[in-house]
Amino acid sequence: MTWPDSIKGSVSAGDQSAVAADKPLFIATNAAEFPQQTPQWRTGGNWASGSDDTAAGYSGRRAYDRQPQNQTKATTSGTTFYLLFDLHTASTDPSIGEAATIDAVAVLNHNLGTLLTGADTATVSIQISETLSFTINYTIASRTGINTDERIIFYNLGVPEGGSFETYTGVRYARLKIETTTSIMPPSIGQVILGRRRQVSARPDVPYDDQALASNTTDFVSESGTITRYTRYSGGRTFAPTWTPTGSDAYSLDDVTTIRQWFEDCSYGSKPFLYVDKPHSERETSQTGITRSGHYVLAEPALEMPAEGPVLRNASLSFTEIAPFQTGET
Repeated sequence: MTWPDSIKGSVSAGDQSAVAADKPLFIATNAAEFPQQTPQWRTGGNWASGSDDTAAGYSGRRAYDRQPQNQTKATTSGTTFYLLFDLHTASTDPSIGEAATIDAVAVLNHNLGTLLTGADTATVSIQISETLSFTINYTIASRTGINTDERIIFYNLGVPEGGSFETYTGVRYARLKIETTTSIMPPSIGQVILGRRRQVSARPDVPYDDQALASNTTDFVSESGTITRYTRYSGGRTFAPTWTPTGSDAYSLDDVTTIRQWFEDCSYGSKPFLYVDKPHSERETSQTGITRSGHYVLAEPALEMPAEGPVLRNASLSFTEIAPFQTGET
């Protein structure tokens, strides 16, 4: 199917060059947060027929609540599952602005690897349609051979999947489609992100620790000197990137504007977002535009970019990963 030109566009050439050069990107908006009706797991895979198969207590709202530890799931076991979205568009709600633009997709905290055994695998796809029946649909992202619980992040959309750098504005209907090689219990999903990327033109300034990990513990010391350590969480990533943008940066990008746009996208540091530190070098083997190495993080709720010269600015940021952590997924 050829998607209407009024909806489909292309990610800029500068963005494409920057991601191929392994420069970080941010995904802070989610079109799924603006539903016309609550997302549903539906039999038949469309809004026009079938029925709501969402499990009681596992509302489809969990797919966009920015709390990936809260999962949504269906009721009926099988080999094909559909989670449907009915979205607001720029025409139905102009106030959502660029949040209605989709050029990156992520699926966080799923349990497909746990449910599958042996050589069994799953395929996860994101499809969009102009009609609630999904009679004609368009696949914007797809990953085959899934046999782990690791997150899936698609930062290049289009057909062939991951190769076209497509962008979509004003999508009304979308669905997550899961196909398995054997019948399984209904899978659980923590978060589906239909997002708008922000691409910077440079790696963070050095020194930069791209392997920092953190745990949160408390110690109880007995009168005899025995120390018992209680762990609140362990294995979270921390990032402290610093950029020195000029506003006229590599690949014809403006990093000053990009960082400000990202900060607005995440409600000025009040909402978590996806940080993909190394989109190219940590991509999936033989997969274009797909990675498992993205981190759902919170930024410090302040943005300062003081001038250090006539055009040079210093942007020092701090990100802390929120659970469930990427290091714990297998």
